[in-house]
Amino acid sequence: SIVLVANPKNIASGETSTVAPSQAVEILLTPESVLAGRVVEAGSDAPVPGARVTVGDDEASGTFEPTASADTRTDEEGRFRLTGLTPGRYKPTATSERGYGQAPSSVLLGLGQIVDNLVVEVHPAVTVRGRVAVAGEGAPCEDGDVSLSGNRGEGHRSGSVARGRVEIGFARAFLPAPGAPAIAR
Repeated sequence: SIVLVANPKNIASGETSTVAPSQAVEILLTPESVLAGRVVEAGSDAPVPGARVTVGDDEASGTFEPTASADTRTDEEGRFRLTGLTPGRYKPTATSERGYGQAPSSVLLGLGQIVDNLVVEVHPAVTVRGRVAVAGEGAPCEDGDVSLSGNRGEGHRSGSVARGRVEIGFARAFLPAPGAPAIAR
């Protein structure tokens, strides 16, 4: 079995798999959809240059099968442009050295559609550090994952446990309220 991928310019990529040898293989391609906008500091219009902007299918939509994903960096004015997307629902996130943010709502992109006015606010980040121990023993957990998400599911972040220690960068605005239970998985 082989996988064939086509990545033409200004067209969403496509792929198919087949068994070799094969007489004919067809890859159906569609015009690309584009998502563009600016990343700014929360509460201001100050641009965030060099932020990494990523996008994939919006998990809140109930579709966990990725239609397309992309990432890019913002320019000096905080502008970004994600190209090569297929129609679907997307909710971009932005991370920088000092912050994290996500679009206030998901964006539904149609076939060949360009949305170019999206604003993603980056909130100041904090680092959550912790120790993960085996219940009853107190011995450090050797490996695993810890997940954090905000009060309404925003800003999901996770980190890997190594020799009982975990560190996760997280935006203050998305942290659970003081006294809320932390959930480790």
